Amino acid sequence: MVVAVTALGCSSGGPYTVPRLQVLGDSITVLSAPQLHERFDRRYDVDIDAFVGVTTAGMVDAARTAATAHPEVVVVNLGTNDVGCVRREWSCTGPYSAAQTEANLETIATAFGPSACVIFVDLNTHVLHRTDAEALNRFIHATFPRVVDWAGAYQRSWFSSPIDPHPDAAGRAHLVDLIDRAVSAC
Repeated sequence: MVVAVTALGCSSGGPYTVPRLQVLGDSITVLSAPQLHERFDRRYDVDIDAFVGVTTAGMVDAARTAATAHPEVVVVNLGTNDVGCVRREWSCTGPYSAAQTEANLETIATAFGPSACVIFVDLNTHVLHRTDAEALNRFIHATFPRVVDWAGAYQRSWFSSPIDPHPDAAGRAHLVDLIDRAVSAC
């Protein structure tokens, strides 16, 4: 099932009077959308493109489209579903390729150009296929200058199940706090 969350914050259809914040993500972002809006709508024109089950490949075109609005800040929270496809335990459109996932993340980052502050959120390695998630996190940390260390912030109490990558309400609040710190540093 694919669910889209797209919302505009402060814009009234005219020229933006506040900076634009673009968020790209998967179901973790879909579930966090209310908290993201609550936190950022007063300071940014917020646009969230997030889909349940989406992989990085599924967000390349969305990133290119979002880039045409020239957001000042971009948050990318993707890769969980790519890693979930490693052993095809989740519904995937093709076999997992670490190289392709890395290339997709680089394509997404470069779509926004050098003037955008692009922030990546790394993967929770405590639930996923740890080796693959850690390898993708190493790539994210080595490649992109701005990274939210979601894996490093992990607290077991932020998840209702040890096998669910989706944080509960408390975990989403902490995730949004971490994103806010990164956004504020842009």
